[in-house]
Amino acid sequence: ADNNKLIEIYPVVGGSVTKVYVELGDYVKKGQLLATIRSTEVAGFEKELNDAQSDVVVAKNNLKAAQEMFEGKLNTEREVLTAKSELEKSQSQLNRIQETYKIYSLKPNSVYEVRSPISGFILQKVINEDMLLRNDHTNNIFDVAQIDEVWAIANVSEADIHQIDLGYDAEVSTFSYQGKIFHGKIDKIFNIIDPDTKSMQVRIKLDNPDFLLKPE
Repeated sequence: ADNNKLIEIYPVVGGSVTKVYVELGDYVKKGQLLATIRSTEVAGFEKELNDAQSDVVVAKNNLKAAQEMFEGKLNTEREVLTAKSELEKSQSQLNRIQETYKIYSLKPNSVYEVRSPISGFILQKVINEDMLLRNDHTNNIFDVAQIDEVWAIANVSEADIHQIDLGYDAEVSTFSYQGKIFHGKIDKIFNIIDPDTKSMQVRIKLDNPDFLLKPE
C-alpha cells in the first residue's frame, strides 16, 4: 500500500473491548465505527465534563447576582467584572473538555469509539471482543489503507542500473492475473546497493481502480 494513504490507528485510552464491528479485508468509510472500548479513563473525562458544566452554571448564577447587586448599588463594578472573568474561565474549561470528547469520539457511560479516519480497506486488525487493552498499550490496533494506487518494489540488477531513471514507464505482471499487464511509472529510486543481492530497489506507482492488486 502507498504509505501516504495508510493510517495506523492507535487507541487513545486503555480498557475492555466491548465490540468489534469489522474484519480483516473489509472496506470501511471515513468516520465508520470500528470498535468500542469501555474505559475508566473515559469515566475520568466524564467527571471532568460534569464538573465543568456545574462550574458554568454556578458562574452564571454568580454573575447574575453580582449584576443585580450592582444595579441596587450593593457592590462595585469590579465585583461584576470578577464574576464575568470566572464565567469565562469556566466556559473555556467546558469548551476544552467538549472538544476532547469530539476529537477522541468519547461517549457517555465510559465508552470510547474507534472510528476510521479515512475510507479504505482494513489491512491489519489486532483487536478482539473482550480483549483488555492496557493504558500503556503502544501498538496499533487497525491499519486502514486506500489502495486505488499501490506500490510495486522491484530489484534492479547492478548491471542494469544505468538503464533506468525516474518517470520511466514500467510494466508489471502477476501470478494472480496471467496475461494481464499493469502499467505504472518509476517514482522513486533507492540509491543503495544490497550487498547480498547486488541489486538496487526502485518503486513503481500503479493505478489500481478495481482493487485487483492486493497489498502484500
